[in-house]
This record gives sequence, C-alpha cells and structure tokens, in this order.
Amino acid sequence: VRMAIAGLQAIGIEDPKGKDRKSVMVFVEMDRCATDAIQSVTGCSLGKRSMKFLDYGKMAASFLNLKTGKAVRVLAREEARQMAKECFPDEADKYKAQLEAYKILPDNDLFTVSPVQIAVPEEDMPGRPLCRVQCDSCHEYVQDRREVVIEGRVLCKACASARESIGSDFFSAAVMQNNPNAMTIRSKIWIDVGGEPVFGRGRRFLLEAIDKHGSIRQAAQEINISYRKAWAYIKNMEERLGFALVDRRTGGKDGGGAVLTDDARQFLKKYRMLEQGIHELVDDRFRRLFGGERISEEATCSMRSGGQTVPVEHAVGMALAHDITEIRKDEFKGRAFRKGHVVQPSDVDHLRRLGKERLFVLAISDDEMHEDEAAVKIANALKGAGVEVPGEPKEGKLNLVASRGGLLKVNTEALHRFNRLGEVMCATLHTNTVVLEGQVVGATRAIPLVIKKQIVEKALQAVHGRPRAIEVLPMRQPKAGIVITGNEVFHGRIADAFGPIMTRKVAELGGSVVGIEYAPDDENVIEEKLRNLLGKGADLL
Repeated sequence: VRMAIAGLQAIGIEDPKGKDRKSVMVFVEMDRCATDAIQSVTGCSLGKRSMKFLDYGKMAASFLNLKTGKAVRVLAREEARQMAKECFPDEADKYKAQLEAYKILPDNDLFTVSPVQIAVPEEDMPGRPLCRVQCDSCHEYVQDRREVVIEGRVLCKACASARESIGSDFFSAAVMQNNPNAMTIRSKIWIDVGGEPVFGRGRRFLLEAIDKHGSIRQAAQEINISYRKAWAYIKNMEERLGFALVDRRTGGKDGGGAVLTDDARQFLKKYRMLEQGIHELVDDRFRRLFGGERISEEATCSMRSGGQTVPVEHAVGMALAHDITEIRKDEFKGRAFRKGHVVQPSDVDHLRRLGKERLFVLAISDDEMHEDEAAVKIANALKGAGVEVPGEPKEGKLNLVASRGGLLKVNTEALHRFNRLGEVMCATLHTNTVVLEGQVVGATRAIPLVIKKQIVEKALQAVHGRPRAIEVLPMRQPKAGIVITGNEVFHGRIADAFGPIMTRKVAELGGSVVGIEYAPDDENVIEEKLRNLLGKGADLL
C-alpha cells in the first residue's frame, strides 16, 4: 500500500479511482500480495489493461502518468527489513515487526524512487483491441499484435513456442525474419467480379465467424468491424456472386440468428483450397528462384487494415495511419503529427525523440486513397450554393456548413444513391429547414481508412448534376402586411398578442412589416384592410 501511495504521489496522481482513473498505468514486477495491494490502491488491473505484469521477481513497481508522461520506479529497500527489527526488538515474529514498522517508517527508508522513461506501444494501451488475427496452426484468434510470423505463417506465441522445440528450422526462419536484407514475398488473393474485388481472406474471416457464432453481430465483434459494415459486406458479396450466403432468422423460440447457406459453405471450401494451393505454388516457386520465404499479405493485422509497421527511417514518404501525440512538461501537450501526414526526412529525429522506433503507416495502392482525401472530394461534390466545407477532415469526416442564412434544400434522390454505396455516407437536416449562417447542415464520411478510388468515383457520380445534393437558398426579404381579425381584438376586449409574434418571425427571416391592420369579423372590412396594406407596398399578407 505504501509503495502504491509513494508512486502515485511521485507522478502527480491525486485521485486514481476518480478523475485521474484514466491517467495512470502501473508495471508490477512480482506476483505476490504486494500486487494485490497496488491494484487496490490505484484501481489499475490487468483486465483494464492499466496494469502490466513483468515477471522479474522483484519487489518493485513502476508508475506512469499517461497525461504528463512522468514515470518513476519504486523499489523496496532491503535495509527496511533490518530497520523493522530495530524498531520493534521485542517482537519475536519478524513479520509482525515488519508490518508495524512499515506503518511508521518514512518513505525514504522504505523505498528507492527513481525517475524512468516508459514508452507504451499503442497495442499495450487501454481500450478496445487494435486488431485480431487467426493463428494458422491452432486457428485461435490473437489480439493486439501478439502474433509471430514464421516462414510466412501467422502463429500465436504458444504454437510458435511449440515449434521452437523442433530444432534448427525454427531458428533459421527466425534469423531470416530478423535479417533486414532477407528477401520475402507477399501474396494476396482476391476473387474479382466485373473487375472489382468481391471476396478475399477478410471476407472469409467474416463468414467463418458467422458459421462459428450463428450471429452476424457476434461475428462482427470477433473480427473487429461494425455490424453495419459486416452486413454491407454480406449484401455486396451476395449481389456480386449471385447467390445467398447467409440465412438470417428472426425471432422464434431459439431467438433468431444467422447461418451460412449450403452455397456459402461450398464456396468457402473451394476458396480455402484455392488459397492453400496458390500459397504453396508461390512458396515453391520463390524458394527455387530466390531461396526465400513468403510472408502472406494478410500475415499481420496492420496489413489487413491497409497499413504496415516499418522502422521510422523507412517511413519517409509514407502516410501515418494515426495521430502521434507529444507531451512536453509545462510546455505542450497535443498532436505532433496528424493521421495522414506524409513523413519527411526532417521528421525522423523528432519522431525518435518521441520514442518512435517503428511507425504504423498506410500502404495505399494506386487504385486506393486515404479516407481524408476521399472525404474532401465527396464533400465538395455534395455541397451546392450556400454551403461550404470549413476545416480539415478528421478520420475521414467533414461537416457541411451553411455559408448564408436561408432555406436548406436536399436532393434526397441523389443522397439515397450516394448512401446506398455502403463505404461512404452523408447525413443532413431535413430539407426545407430554415438555417442560419454558420449552422452545420450535414456531415459526410469516407468509412474505410483506405478506400477504393472506384468507390469514390461512384460516389461523385451519384451526386453529380443539378440540383446539387445540399444547397441553401437565399430567403427573399418580404415586405409583410399583417391583418389581425376578430371582434374581441378589434373592439379592445382582449390585447393583441399575435402582431408582435408575427413581426418577430418576419424579421428573423430577413423581412420587414409595412403595417398592422385590425378588422372585425366582416369580410368587407377585412378586404379593405388588405388593400390598404397592398397600397403600402406589402408583397406578403
């Protein structure tokens, strides 16, 4: 307990279970009761990913303030044991003596507190799993880049350790993986329909997960995509392949679910045979010609998400796949490099000062583009007169803002065509809504991190033409005349509350009131009052 309190104080954490609960991470070096005490005091735990266990067998723990970057290591001093004996010489039980002494001895006698530098990789941070890959041996899933790639196969650490006992084959493969000059070959298999990819390893994972769980939602969670995206993939595959893949059942005594059709199972079987055969052919031909090994294009989660992890010096000219934060005590805390930033030679030293030895960068092919670039294109295609797109895109998202007050007009037919494409979306206020200058009237997004240019072109075509998808028409500035009828008001029996309200509403629309007339319940008098207002120049009665 004292160790945890000392560590938290040293890094400036006051309320670890309250306002600071997301700001602290602890690295314990022992699996003893001290770890339980540290967990109790700090609120950190393995399950929250805010506690890390280092199996060093030492009575020590390191404490990191995630906001400031300040970190210390607290080591229990061996001298404290002797001090405890000296404090309570009459206590025969040394453990009781230590317990009592540790309550009163100052921190300097109990611990050595040393500042340390801790760089936490993004895959070790709290939060949802970054990625999931399937072990090619046991077929179980591995999260957060804990997989090992050996001889082109993705293995969990358990299967990799089992291979280690086999002998020299494992070690020669491992040496080759660590040799920066070793040649490798990557292969990726897609089935195209009409020149567009429709099925590959990622879609295979989705169908296999549906078969495993009997649920599209659970399958989506397992492969770390949204339910909406999973369902869009299924519909796209069924449309392009020409047969049903999933039989979706709703309700019933079994609660509904989803199962693969017989056609889907047969298709999966054939695809696996094709995939295995092509990989074997590529492996064999590459070994013969170059003496190297194949590393599957899908071997790591970064490859499957459109990116790759490379040494920082090799990242020059590549686009970052995520923001990089910088913290300088009492000076700066914020984004140092924006997602999508193309790494320059001058950035390398800066990135290394931030503790970055490897970077997760985007691997964008010629037929793809980054989500932010796509967002700019589609936002500009969506906007019409009276609409602007301020600011830079963030995670492929942009707002559409009224550049003037007026009446919002949405081409709903064009917007429906746009949203049916699946990998882009746009949401707006209702058409015919009165909006003010500077008001957000819609938002659009390119959904995948890396999107096919062909999809972007289809999105642009979907909203091409007149009228544009989103416009703000200027409001005509009317000269309004108001006639308030009714014997009660005309004869002064009740006060007029309607005139002030209408005057305010006309003014809000940019108009003016040329006059207010009162009339009894008499058609002739009402007509006379209307003509009076027309004579004053009213064009709205």
